[in-house]
Amino acid sequence: MNFRPLILLLTVVFFAWQSMGYGEDNSNLLQMFVRNKFEDNLNKQEKIKLSKFLLVNGDLNRAKYHLNTLFDLGHHGELIKLRYLSYIAFVEDNFDGVINQSTSDFQFYPQICTLNVLAYLMKGDISQTKKEFINCKIRTGIYNQDDYFWLTNLIKLKENILKSSGSNEENHPSEKIQHILAPKTYKDLLTFVDSVNSALLWLKLGLYAGLHDDIITLLPNLPEEVFESHRFREIMALIYFRNKDHPNAKKFLEDVDTANAHNILAGIYLKQNKTELAFAEYKLALLKKHNSRNALEKIIPLSYILSDYNLGLDSINQLEFTGVNQTTLSIFRSIFLLRNKNYFEAWKALSGFDLTTTTHIPDRVFQMKNFLSILLNYSDEIDRYSNYACNQFDGLSCWVQTQLLIWPDFSKHFKRTSDQSPTPLFTSTNLIETWEVKNIKEDLIVDQENLQQLDETQDINNEIAKNIF
Repeated sequence: MNFRPLILLLTVVFFAWQSMGYGEDNSNLLQMFVRNKFEDNLNKQEKIKLSKFLLVNGDLNRAKYHLNTLFDLGHHGELIKLRYLSYIAFVEDNFDGVINQSTSDFQFYPQICTLNVLAYLMKGDISQTKKEFINCKIRTGIYNQDDYFWLTNLIKLKENILKSSGSNEENHPSEKIQHILAPKTYKDLLTFVDSVNSALLWLKLGLYAGLHDDIITLLPNLPEEVFESHRFREIMALIYFRNKDHPNAKKFLEDVDTANAHNILAGIYLKQNKTELAFAEYKLALLKKHNSRNALEKIIPLSYILSDYNLGLDSINQLEFTGVNQTTLSIFRSIFLLRNKNYFEAWKALSGFDLTTTTHIPDRVFQMKNFLSILLNYSDEIDRYSNYACNQFDGLSCWVQTQLLIWPDFSKHFKRTSDQSPTPLFTSTNLIETWEVKNIKEDLIVDQENLQQLDETQDINNEIAKNIF
């Protein structure tokens, strides 16, 4: 997926909800929806709230599903439904879908016009973008506090890119930024930058254009008070991080205690192979923002590496509503449950994977089911999954197949820990360990000298036979 539409959308959604009165606190919605296992039984108002929650957390498919099951919402409810569907279409790069969702409703237009401008912009239709932008400014000017700095210069940027792509000349990044922020506009920005929001928008515009070096060059021109903003310092730290300048990135994050700051620091420590420090920073990020997807996705593999399986499970459960592939989550959940020796729950987590499933399932899943069926003494499943995995060239499963022919209760034998039983030559442990290969001792059955004498006698007899016949 192209992430630029997602970045643009989050900006639009935030300002639209805040300015139009839809900025209610959703901090308790997660617990509410996790407890409710029957989402289809929610009433219409609850489904709209659930759809909004799923949309903001990135679970677009479920959000779209619930929105498409809502009917007879009344005029106001239908407009909300259309707006949410427009957001989803935009993130999915379906810009025609955004435009087609638009209505002529006078009250509804201010809430979706900025999205329409961005949709035309992403399609590369500059003429229609400018036309829509003029209409949108007329209707939303009362809510805007930054003189449309971001959107105005984004349109300039897109127009400049289209012009440069149509010519044979390659613009240097420093030249591009002059097209985006003309000297007069830049001077206006410096006088207007006492509003930190304008400086932030300017930084984001440079990030969008990939002009990291140009931003760093222009930093001395900004007023000192801008550097007091934690959000400004977060973005600068990100710019230095992308430029692989870790010392300066860390300097900008001094005394900044936010989720973004801890995520960036964790990324720096990961680059330096400081796993435990990165793990600690991601945990701090989750304390600041419990549903930080960046932190959750990174902390899961680190939890496995550092054997903090409970935290890994908690992080997987938090990702339930973020649009992450449910198949992947089920596999991860089973792995952590297996490591916690919660074998039955691990088996349940893999219940959706079966040999009759038409979709592709990783071979590792069947190896796990094979192992779990042994631990849980599911005799039919042991035979079933070991046979399948063996056919997929898994040596350990082939060994299990041979043991099923030897032991009447292989699961019981596998879990036996008695010291009285002889040490088996092949076990689930030593089969995956490297053995020292030794030469096989050869026992002489016929002496080599006798063989040579026999050969010589045979040759003499052959010569005599030739002379006779």
